[in-house]
Amino acid sequence: MENGGDPGSNPGRSILQLLLEKEVLGVKKTTIKAAAQRNYDADYIDNIYIPKTLFPSMLLRTHLVIGGAVALYFMPFVNSPGIFVFGTIIASLLPDVDSGLSRIGRKKVFKPVQLMVKHRGILHTYTFTVLVSVIIAFFWPVFALPFFMGWSFHLLADSFTKQGITPFWPLKAKSQGIVRTGGQIDRALFITFVIIDVILIIMLAAQAV
Repeated sequence: MENGGDPGSNPGRSILQLLLEKEVLGVKKTTIKAAAQRNYDADYIDNIYIPKTLFPSMLLRTHLVIGGAVALYFMPFVNSPGIFVFGTIIASLLPDVDSGLSRIGRKKVFKPVQLMVKHRGILHTYTFTVLVSVIIAFFWPVFALPFFMGWSFHLLADSFTKQGITPFWPLKAKSQGIVRTGGQIDRALFITFVIIDVILIIMLAAQAV
């Protein structure tokens, strides 16, 4: 839930006070404290004042339905549709393992990754995507296309967020837009792609009859 307004209008619920009470959305208190000490733009989530940029990535659910739409659209054109759909959807979620603030990145297995790379760094580049896709093509060819498609469309979606990405490492050029995590555009995208997913499933079911 989002509530607009001036952070100063709710002084009784500052982020530092929140720090003493509980964790927000699974984010560690030390992370919240560090964020509170910096000059972040802020908003309210569930009536609690926290920084907007504490969660800079597009919501996992949005990436999930976008990955699903890509997988379903191209499924009729591949030789192993089951592997393609599964691989594309999984790959569409994986780029955010570089962030301990993302839902998938909170898994302990991904902590070593976060020590080696920064969020929206090398894992959020097409340079990495193409290189890994080529490597996969040599050893597990059937997984190369779904990996490339899922990962690429995750990056495409993130390129429209406020934080953006630098897609062509080592070049510094940045691609960014106006989408904010959990904001109206993010929610609209989620709803739109849910509808697209449903339509594609119905079309595929009709073709199978």
